[in-house]
Amino acid sequence: MWYESRVADKISYAGYEAEAMFRRLVPFSIDTTSPSKGDVRVILGGVEHYVEVKSCRSVKGGIANQVRAIKYLTIAIHTPARKTAWIVFPANVVLKYVMQKARGQHSEVPFENATVSLGEWADEFACTSEELPRRVMGAIFEAGRYPDLKRSMDLLMYDLKRLSYRARDEVEQILGGERPPYWVGDDNGT
Repeated sequence: MWYESRVADKISYAGYEAEAMFRRLVPFSIDTTSPSKGDVRVILGGVEHYVEVKSCRSVKGGIANQVRAIKYLTIAIHTPARKTAWIVFPANVVLKYVMQKARGQHSEVPFENATVSLGEWADEFACTSEELPRRVMGAIFEAGRYPDLKRSMDLLMYDLKRLSYRARDEVEQILGGERPPYWVGDDNGT
């Protein structure tokens, strides 16, 4: 099949497969209109919530890659090799886990992008396909009990973007032979 040609394609296809299964199993879920916000939209009480859907084919343990805790989303992980086919983490639980990491998967900031080991805490959040709709709804409501966490992650995202713009300006100035106005250090730039 077309998706067996490359490892990256296999990973992507597994994600699409898990998203399609999630939408079939959770009656109040629909396609996302904005993938950057989340993989699937869940409508509860007329309110739209985004859910990140991942796939992990490991029988025991396993890792969920590229978990973006900064988005403060419920994460549903399809685990077809286990007796319980799904693991559903509320956003606040994901933050509690990720905040203990010294750095992220691809950056210094663990909240931006982290790996999450499923072996340590998966059983508590595991569920069958039949239980999935109830678990997703519970996870969304659980995370909603902590609006300050959501605000904190929104502020972190804002600060990271602002810092990125500042760094771009600084690089542009240095490459242009200028010294940024807020430069701190001696004449050697240290």
